[in-house]
Amino acid sequence: MPFEWSFSDKFSGQLCLQSNALQQRKAVNAFNTLIRNYSAAAYTTRYADYETLEVSAPFDHVLHVQLNRPDKRNSMNRDFFREVFSCFNEINDDKQSRVVVISGAGKTFSAGLDFNECKNIDNNYH
Repeated sequence: MPFEWSFSDKFSGQLCLQSNALQQRKAVNAFNTLIRNYSAAAYTTRYADYETLEVSAPFDHVLHVQLNRPDKRNSMNRDFFREVFSCFNEINDDKQSRVVVISGAGKTFSAGLDFNECKNIDNNYH
């Protein structure tokens, strides 16, 4: 939508050109954002579905791995360790990822080892 100011013909023409260029730039930015979001979504579908981890690609070449057991304060159990090894082996083979950000869902990054899992371990230390 061009400006409708008219201080002088030259000034008015300049404003119209700047306005059109700005509109075109906004359209290009919107298109680039759409493509970036689509490619990030396609990028993360290559990773397996995990129960204890969530993998996303918020930016090009950046992966976000989130510990996803907030109800257990992201404590680590057998499934967690199995999935972490699998996930990072996949990331290691991925030539497009350059940065990995690790975070925890909920209030805590991680409470550490899930001691409820230790009840099931055969104890031969007696």
